[in-house]
Amino acid sequence: MKKQRWRKTKPKMKKWLCDSCSIPIKVIASYEPEYCCRGYKCGCYGLPINPIFCDKCVKELFGEPVKKGGVNLDEFF
Repeated sequence: MKKQRWRKTKPKMKKWLCDSCSIPIKVIASYEPEYCCRGYKCGCYGLPINPIFCDKCVKELFGEPVKKGGVNLDEFF
């Protein structure tokens, strides 16, 4: 009986621009931005509901994750 080999499957990626600084980043191929409207008479101004940011912008916007006792508290919230 042959042993089965398991491969880690990598998700397919596509290029996208960071919604803050517009540098090219890689996102999962199934990502499509969601909009609530076209921005006419709305406070969203036609921006996506679920924006994608690069690592640099995430640190600038949200700061470093808080750690207490070696546990990342952002994982629980």
